[in-house]
Formats: sequence, C-alpha cells, structure tokens
Amino acid sequence: MSIRRQYSLPNCTLILDGISDGQRANEARPLMSTLIHAECHISGQKKPLTGGMEFFQQLITAVSNYTQELLSKVVNAPTAQQVGNVRLEKGQEHRLTAQSEQSEVDWQLSTVQLFDLTEAIDQFLADGSTLPTLLVGIQPAPRAAKGAVSAQAAPIGLGLSGLAATALAFYLVPAPTKITLPDPAAKTAPISKTADKPVKSTDKPPTPATSPVGAKQSVPVSPGPSKKPIEKSAIDPKINDNPTQVAFIERKLRREINQKWEDRKGISDKLTYTVTADEEGKIVSYVPKNSAAESKKEQVPLAKMVPADAEKAEATETPTKRTTDFSLSFTPNGAIEIKRDKLLSGDPTDGQPLADADRVKSLAKDMEDKVKLSTAPTFKSDLMYRVAADESGAIVDYDPLNQAAFDYEKETPLPAVTKYDAAAASGTKPLAQYTVVYRPDGKIEIKPRK
Repeated sequence: MSIRRQYSLPNCTLILDGISDGQRANEARPLMSTLIHAECHISGQKKPLTGGMEFFQQLITAVSNYTQELLSKVVNAPTAQQVGNVRLEKGQEHRLTAQSEQSEVDWQLSTVQLFDLTEAIDQFLADGSTLPTLLVGIQPAPRAAKGAVSAQAAPIGLGLSGLAATALAFYLVPAPTKITLPDPAAKTAPISKTADKPVKSTDKPPTPATSPVGAKQSVPVSPGPSKKPIEKSAIDPKINDNPTQVAFIERKLRREINQKWEDRKGISDKLTYTVTADEEGKIVSYVPKNSAAESKKEQVPLAKMVPADAEKAEATETPTKRTTDFSLSFTPNGAIEIKRDKLLSGDPTDGQPLADADRVKSLAKDMEDKVKLSTAPTFKSDLMYRVAADESGAIVDYDPLNQAAFDYEKETPLPAVTKYDAAAASGTKPLAQYTVVYRPDGKIEIKPRK
C-alpha cells in the first residue's frame, strides 16, 4: 500500500512517499516502513530538493547537527555541516547546497526558513508511524561545549524544536541595554479574552461603554451570564476539522490559478495574499498582505476569480458555506506558492477509497479516452500523476507526482477534464485512485493505486 506523509510549516514542506509492509494496515494511520521518494520545498524556491532514502538521511542529519551548532554558541566550533552530498554553512544567511540523483540546489536560507525546515524534520522524527527504524547520525556537542554551554546544545529532532525556536530567536536578537518599567499610574484594565473569566477581587470592574443607538456590538461590555459573546465559529465557520477537504481545495486553487495566470512577467517582488475559499473550492475573497501585492493585484488573476461583490461583503455577514484560508504567493520566477494559514491536526488523505475492485478496473479502461494527449508531447521524461475518479467515471482530483509532471501539466488534458466535487473532497463519496503516466512517445499507462 502506498502512503504519503506531509509535514508543513509556513516556509517549508516536507513530503514523503513510501509503502507499508502490511503492519498496522487496518489502522487509521498505517505504518510507512519503506521510503520511496522524499521532497523538500522551501518558500521562494521554485525547484524542490528531491531524492531517496540516502539523500533523506543526509538531509535530516546535516540540518539537525548544523542547528545544534548554532544553539550551542560554541565559538571555536565550525558553523558548517557536510553529510554526504548535503552541506550547510553559515554566511550572511544559511547556505544549503545539496545534490541527489534527481536534483541539485544552492539555497540561501533565512533563519526563519532554517527553523521551519528543522521543525518539519522534527515533526517527522516525532511521528512513530513513519520510518520508525530510520537511523539518524546526530552528533553530540563538541568537547569544548561541555558544562553550562552543552545544556544549550540539545540535538534537534528529539521533540525539542519548540525550545529550539525560542533559543534560536534569543540567540540572534541582541540583548536590550535598558529596561523601562511601565508607569503604575498609567495602568489600564486588560481586555478579557473570554466573557466568563473571573474578575479578581482587587480589580476594578470595567466601566460600561456607550455606543450610538442602533450600533452593532459583537462583544459584550462586561462579563456576565446574560451577555455571552457570540462565538466566532457561529458567524465565520472554518473548515479546520477536515485536512483532506482542505488539501482538495488547495489543489483546485493551484490548478485554476496556474491556468489563469498568463502574464508572469513584470513582478520583481513576491506578491502575497490571504485567500479565502469555500467548500466548493471557489475563492470568495482575498486580501493583500504586503504593499507590492496591493499595488500589483491587477497583474494576478485573483480579481477575475472572485465574484464582483465578494470584497464588498460586510465582515459581520454570515456566509452560506464553510470556508478555509490560505496564504498564496506569486513569485518573481513565475511560481505559485500556497500554504494553509492554519496548521491542521491529522494527515490529509486522497479521499474515501472505492471498495469495488472490479469497478475500479473497469473505470481505468473508460478513463483512457478522457486523459489521452491531443497533441504531440514536447516533454522528454515521464509525467506521473495520481488521478481520482468517482463511481460514474468523472475525474474529480489529480496530483503531480514528479517535477516533470508539474512543469508540463498544461500539455495534459487533466486540468480541463477534472471537475471538483465537494462531496468527494469532504470524504463522503468513494473514489477510485490511479497512477497515470504520460510517456514522451505519447503513450499512456493507467494503473489502479493500491
């Protein structure tokens, strides 16, 4: 059985594809015992770093040991790590160079990007259901770091990434030279986060606020059982309980934006937006997150994908469908980056599987006419996709499985024949899953996925 695991942070996404040896196959989260392919995506970098088991071991060992050196504050320790074909060294930023059989990169990582990469690796190492037998060569702190300093040099990847983040942040920020205490006379009453929070006996009760007649108030003036505030979920429901559905919507957005973004020149800075999409996979609003995104919003296709009155909707208006938010960036090199604004618990799946094996085989034959190439291919290597169809044979989802599949996606009919289905995305409709391979000679191979 093939398994995909994804560990996502705002600036880094780690994707692992592997297989199970049959252990815990009936569990909700089966065991990935063998790694087939690993990908490391860093924000701002168009090309991911990819490779197999050997590359992956080298990457996590180099990153863990390098970050340990930074946290140790050992002056004489060389701030560089080379493990096989992966090297990290300190310069103005953090330079990561790596070479595997499939790719070669030379990245300049900011400290934030480095930590997100470290945290993604830590999430993997803490996941007992993914490659539990993998051995990682994390080095101990050097002899010079023994004593008080060695306490700061705990290896990353042992469940300490939260502490590492704090330590790294304080390590890079200079200590303040002067601390100014607040003036007690200017002290104001804090705003309570919840209406039912008890008020200390020494605190003065808040003074009731006044507002014009007819003005809307979404938060009560003072705490009390008769004025319970309206919960946010009641007026702005979010799809935060179904990572599979969010992943379906994310893929749909990427496909449609990739098709509609025609003119990719003239962008010198990354344009980042907060994009809200509904359960039908449609964009209902977007908000620029930086000045460049505001000034150049006409150069990206978002405005064409949103209903004309969507941006003018009142903030207090109750939506008719649940929504989810993404951070979406258009980069100067023509790439599209989509990240979830909220880190969801649990792993996304490819949807509910279709249990009828005979039907899965018959649908594969019907699919050939839908996905065949209409023009002679220009690509020189195989394009590999995961494609999902419902019981009627309608294609409702697909996902590129290698870099060539991303690069030549528009040469395939998949963007045109795929019809998003909200029921399939939410997991209430069974789906047949296939691996579709386009060969450079124009031939197509379709196989059911196990």
